[in-house]
Amino acid sequence: RESARTLFLWEGTTNYLSEPAVDATLRWCARAAAGSRLLFTYVHRDILTRPETFFGWQRLFASLERSGERFSFGMDPREVPAYLALRGLELESDEGGAEFRARYYGEAARGLRGHEFYRVALARVRGTAESAPGGPAESAPGGAAGARA
Repeated sequence: RESARTLFLWEGTTNYLSEPAVDATLRWCARAAAGSRLLFTYVHRDILTRPETFFGWQRLFASLERSGERFSFGMDPREVPAYLALRGLELESDEGGAEFRARYYGEAARGLRGHEFYRVALARVRGTAESAPGGPAESAPGGAAGARA
């Protein structure tokens, strides 16, 4: 049913895609019923351009190289609200590693470090497909998965 709200869970994917693939997937998600939600992960753009600013980056990049992977897409958290708005989505929350560790581990999180570049965002569909400038893609590219809520 096109009127049913949907929860899209899109994790561990955006950082391996191209910008056009991320753009098309977000526009596709924005075609869902108003009030639908998209929970997704992304990496801070600086891990691509200034990795030395993040604790443990050498180990991460070595691990990615051993598995034949590399990050290809990231976003600056300050730009995410506008980026999503242009695609028909409204950002509801956006947290990095330190914030979600504090939320779930409390005081124990104070001694934990690493993956501060990794972020979890929740966005809401504002309206119909027409609200996303440029129009949505016909099908979900990049492996987006959806489940009816």
